[in-house]
Amino acid sequence: MLYSVTLSLESSSPLNIQMSSLFQGVLMEKLMEAGKEDYIEKLHESALHEYSMYLHEDRDSNRWYWILNLLNDEAFNSIWSETLSNVKQFELTHQEIKVKITGAEVKQLTDHELFDIFKSDRMIDRFVLDFQTPVSFKRDGGYVIFPEIALIINSLVKKYEAAFQDEIISDEDTLNQLYERCYISSYKLRSTAFHLEGIRINSFIGSITISCRSNSTMKNFLNMLLTFGEYSGIGIKTSIGMGAYRLRVIERKPKTIQQAED
Repeated sequence: MLYSVTLSLESSSPLNIQMSSLFQGVLMEKLMEAGKEDYIEKLHESALHEYSMYLHEDRDSNRWYWILNLLNDEAFNSIWSETLSNVKQFELTHQEIKVKITGAEVKQLTDHELFDIFKSDRMIDRFVLDFQTPVSFKRDGGYVIFPEIALIINSLVKKYEAAFQDEIISDEDTLNQLYERCYISSYKLRSTAFHLEGIRINSFIGSITISCRSNSTMKNFLNMLLTFGEYSGIGIKTSIGMGAYRLRVIERKPKTIQQAED
């Protein structure tokens, strides 16, 4: 089961997405107060986290939200049900910013619903990823600040297999087909930086469109991965506010009789 918890916030001073690491600090503090030392240790030891999180501003309403995506039942119970659901307000360390939680919305996606995406008969044309926070990948000791199909897919596969430990989907032939037949057909990106405790992480933000010269099965598989990625995030530092995106699936319009004749 995948969960997404959206917390509505009110703060005494303006917030920004660069404060995500402070919110992670709040999370660790509240877990400690709830007696979750063993779970904190598990999170620190895990190479692939059981959650992702980020801050989001709705510019129409000028409201801020803290989104926590929890990739299994243990994370949901430990982080939300037994910890943050009981928190009404907190203070950001060293910032003297008081934050109130004014509302919470929980949505969930079962593994069966995720698999139904793979079996779908939708006529998919392309995928649009709207990045909500800066994204970066790590390769050969440096940051990669432009998206590549292989990096996106590899990141999602690793996170998927970590979340669903009894499912191995990294079949070499399937992945090679995705690398060869899927491509970034358009993009609107800019370079940016994510600052983490004095470290500058070079990254990018904006949107990309992914197209595939492949059959419906392969497109459905990619759709399943990308849908999962809305919960896991992609790239590095997804547990501290990076790599969040929202997915839009563009479907092909059915041909008219005249078009078919032509």
